[in-house]
Amino acid sequence: MQGLLTKYFVLNPLKQDIYGKASRKAILVYADVIAKENKKLAEDLRDWVGVIRKERMAEVPVKDDADAVEVTVFDSLKRVAEGRYAGGRKEFGITVLDEDPRDFITESIEEVIDLAWYVAARLEQLKRAEK
Repeated sequence: MQGLLTKYFVLNPLKQDIYGKASRKAILVYADVIAKENKKLAEDLRDWVGVIRKERMAEVPVKDDADAVEVTVFDSLKRVAEGRYAGGRKEFGITVLDEDPRDFITESIEEVIDLAWYVAARLEQLKRAEK
């Protein structure tokens, strides 16, 4: 442990192994912690990790058209999820599961109800547009 008692701890977020993944996660947590003190640095760190992740996704080989569609859909879902995640982070901060007072089952059910409502409303719009 003596070797760990240094002023800095080096991370390597560019690696493609479990240590690189852990480094990217650590950088995101660090960004969350410093965000109130240094918003610009926190945003830059999040953007950097986002670029690294995007580059890693670009390296995934696409075998055929079905894979291309799957990757495109995945990228679209990923962008939406990242946006929702970023919004949640801004509103709620980091989620510490052992300390979070929210009832995740209830929250999930409410989200599903919202989803059903939005889908039904869009279907109604499409029906009216056909008339």
